[in-house]
Amino acid sequence: MIKKCCAMTVAILFCLSLFAACAKRQEENTSQRSSLLPEPGTSSEQDDKTLKIACIYGSITGEFWEIVYNGCMAALEELQAGYGVEGYCVAPAENTNVEQQIELIKQAVEQEKVDGIVLSSMNAAQIGSFITEYFQADNWTPVILIDRSCNTDSDVIVSKVLSDTYAMGIEAGKQAARAVNGNGSYFCLGVLPDTPDWVDRSLGAMDYLTQNEPNMRQIGETIYWMGQEGRTQEDQIAYIQKTVRSVSGEVCILPVTEGYTNTAVLALAEMSSERRQHTKIVGFDFSEDFYQLIVQEKVYATIAQNPYLMGYRSTYYLLEYLLGAELQERIDIPYTMVTKENLQEEAVQEYLVCMGISL
Repeated sequence: MIKKCCAMTVAILFCLSLFAACAKRQEENTSQRSSLLPEPGTSSEQDDKTLKIACIYGSITGEFWEIVYNGCMAALEELQAGYGVEGYCVAPAENTNVEQQIELIKQAVEQEKVDGIVLSSMNAAQIGSFITEYFQADNWTPVILIDRSCNTDSDVIVSKVLSDTYAMGIEAGKQAARAVNGNGSYFCLGVLPDTPDWVDRSLGAMDYLTQNEPNMRQIGETIYWMGQEGRTQEDQIAYIQKTVRSVSGEVCILPVTEGYTNTAVLALAEMSSERRQHTKIVGFDFSEDFYQLIVQEKVYATIAQNPYLMGYRSTYYLLEYLLGAELQERIDIPYTMVTKENLQEEAVQEYLVCMGISL
C-alpha cells in the first residue's frame, strides 16, 4: 500500500515544536526563504489556479528518510498556511520498487496535475531514462532532485538540492589521517561504480589523502564495490578482514554508507583486540545507532548530511521556482562532522537534536 500523506493534514513539526535549538535554526531558515517569497498570507494562485506540489521519495521510513519526510511536511504545512499551496509527500511501499516510483511520478503529472515535483530518485539510471523519455512539451513539469543525482539531461531538472559528496569525502580523508596520526594505511568500501554521489565520497577521500598525506598508503582494491551482484555480506566481511591483515600498523577503513559501516564494525568484531585497537573506521551519514558506535569508539568519525534541512529547504525552493525565482543548478545542504571529541560542541549538539538523538 502506497504510503501517502496530504499536507492539509496536521504534521508533527519534528524539530520546530519539540526541540528549541532546532526550532531556532528553522526560524532562521524560514526568514531566509521569505526574502524570496511574498509575505505569508499572500495567495500563490496564478490565473485562478492554486499551486500544487508533489514530493516523491524512494522511502519515507527508516531513520534518515523519516527525518527528510518530517522536514518536507513542516515546509508543506507552512506553505499551505502561508501561501495556499497544496502538496503531499509519497513513496513506494518498498524502497527497491523503481517501477512504483515511476507510477507515482506519472500519477502526480497526469492525475494530480501538480505544478512541480521534488524527487529523490531510487535508481539514477532507470529513473533518469524514464524522465528523459516521459517528459515532453505537453507535460513539462519542473523537478528538483534531492539527495542524489539522476542520469538525465532533461531540462525538467531545474535544480539539485544535495550535500556536496566530494567535499564530504575530503573531510573523511582528513579524519582518516587524523585517526592514525597521518601514518598508516587505508581502503575504501563503495557501493557500485554507477552511483556517482557515493563514488564521489570515496574519490574525495582518496584525492585528499594522495595529495596531502604522503605517509598514508592505500591498500586493497582502489574501491571495493560492496554492492556488486552476488557479493554477500560474508564476502564483504572476508575482504575487510583480509585487507586489514595484509599490513601491519595503523589502518583506516572508509565505508561510504551507514550500512557498510555496520558491516565493517561486524568484521572487526571477529578480529583480535590488538588488531581492533589499530584499526579505525571513518564513515558517512548518521543515526541513533551510529551515535552509539561513536560513543563506544567503534567508529572514529562520521561525515553526516542534514536530512531535515534537505526535506524542508527543497520544498521551499520548488515554490520559489514556481513563483518565478531563478534557482542555482546545484544547491548544497550543509553537512556535519561528528566525533566523540566534538559531541559537546554547540553545532554538533544542535545537529543531534535535529536528528532526534537523545542527549
